[in-house]
Amino acid sequence: MTLTLIAFVGLTFAVLVMLALPLLRRQNGSVIRAAFDMQVYRDQLRELEKDLERGVVTAEQADAARLEIHRRLLNADAEARAAGALQTGSPGRRQRIFTTIALAVALPIAAFGLYGRLGSPGYPDRPHAERMAEMLGLTPDQAKNLRITAETMTKALQDGGKQSDWIALGQTWQQLGEYTKALNAYEQAAGLGPLDAASWASLGEANVMASNGQVMPGAKDSFLKALAQDRDDPRSRYYLGLAAVQGGDAQRGIAIWRDLSQGSPPDAPWMRMLRSRIAQAAQEAGIPPMGISPRHPLDSRPVEVATLPSGPGAAAPMQQQAEQADEGFSPDQKAMIDGMIQRLKDRLATAPQDPEGWARLGKSLGVLKDYDGSVNAYAKAVEQDGGNAGTRLDYGMALLARAETTKAPSLPDAFYEQARWMATNAPDEPGGLYLRALAAESRKQADEAINLWKKLSSVMPPDSPAYSMAQDRLKALGAN
Repeated sequence: MTLTLIAFVGLTFAVLVMLALPLLRRQNGSVIRAAFDMQVYRDQLRELEKDLERGVVTAEQADAARLEIHRRLLNADAEARAAGALQTGSPGRRQRIFTTIALAVALPIAAFGLYGRLGSPGYPDRPHAERMAEMLGLTPDQAKNLRITAETMTKALQDGGKQSDWIALGQTWQQLGEYTKALNAYEQAAGLGPLDAASWASLGEANVMASNGQVMPGAKDSFLKALAQDRDDPRSRYYLGLAAVQGGDAQRGIAIWRDLSQGSPPDAPWMRMLRSRIAQAAQEAGIPPMGISPRHPLDSRPVEVATLPSGPGAAAPMQQQAEQADEGFSPDQKAMIDGMIQRLKDRLATAPQDPEGWARLGKSLGVLKDYDGSVNAYAKAVEQDGGNAGTRLDYGMALLARAETTKAPSLPDAFYEQARWMATNAPDEPGGLYLRALAAESRKQADEAINLWKKLSSVMPPDSPAYSMAQDRLKALGAN
């Protein structure tokens, strides 16, 4: 207790010295420092605009950074003004000495009072090892015994050992949170011959943890080797989904996680964490997760939020996806998704010049069956970025979905406009061929429709839904 008191007094004295010295010195240099800071912030703004032009940052990231720089710039300007006022009318030495004495008396009293009320003067310090053991779910004795075991095994294996011994050592270090040592042990085991699925997954996991949570190429390779032996290994499927999200492909990551969610027991220990990850990734990417078809990591087919139709109805897949909206999500997660869409709407209301934002909103609303909202959002996206073929295609699909849902007697003019644009600007794009074929059929141009369906069939894989539908339409049109 005496040592604690001495340390407390020493720290208090040091703080008082640091506070008192600026007060006792003459006030100078503040204006120069503030002016320097302001110049730095102006340079940061110019660099930010250059990064935005080069595409290094997104418009949303630039807005957030610009807001923070502006805040700091304003604070620096206020500091410069305050410093200027101090120089023209700074208090005298007597006043500064009085302020210093007041701090010297008030600060220790306030500190002792707060510590006595909120602190725990008699509570002993907790050693680092004890805190680490608690984080790992171990008692201090368990952690101590495991460490002794790991160190003993490490010494025993210095001259070599069996693969199973290295795997056991890796597992022990992994239990202790020593992931770099665990990774080394697993790699030693892998050097002695092929591992089983569980060991490959453990090696990959140790690699991820040793890399501060990043799924590096070596870890991905380990997880793929695990899945080659056990297609259902949950750790490998989870981390490969994480790898996709970290690599910027949120749709594929969510698809992998949804596949894992569907194939897992409802009470599996990872389900809560998995659903939280899905909701978080979807929120950050601005996409509704229930509209993404599940994909196993070994399934290399592209992942899309809304696919081309698989039956007579053009909007069938979108409707099927919307009907599955409740699958695997708690009410809180659904509320989070609704909140995500509302925040996107609010942001677009204040910053409407954002074609990507409008397109993202259109896709989200379409999956949720708000076809009017989807059409209106896509219309704004096309208005702001009319040269984007993907947005034009999505707009046409939204118009088609709304027409089928409302059982409209004919397709709207905007749909034919998108089909004409695709014919001129993206004549070989499969989605454009699809829109153009439907437009031709709607206008009773059978020969044109047949040619377009045949062209679509020639560029699509035979096992794809679009190919099957094109063949169905050709039969219905009497084509040979």
